[in-house]
Amino acid sequence: MTESKVHSVTIVVQHISESGQKPYRVVAYSDKRNYGKAEFDSLDHLRRALLAIPVLAEQVPTSEKAREHTYIIFRSIVDLTDSQLAQIGLNPS
Repeated sequence: MTESKVHSVTIVVQHISESGQKPYRVVAYSDKRNYGKAEFDSLDHLRRALLAIPVLAEQVPTSEKAREHTYIIFRSIVDLTDSQLAQIGLNPS
């Protein structure tokens, strides 16, 4: 079995207020590349995806106040494996 690569990535979790968009988005990028975005229908779906990754679990919001604009919930630089990126719905390769 081959080991997963580890990537130092910036993870940005956003609340999106635009009509027709899913309300939560996760994007990941590094100096070398963009790992894409993953969108979630609800805070619960977002929480389930992020709670499975220990380094992100402590940053997951338990609730959000309704706001009329798009904003960043949190931003963090973390080391994630290919499988952790895929688990969130991002493109590891």
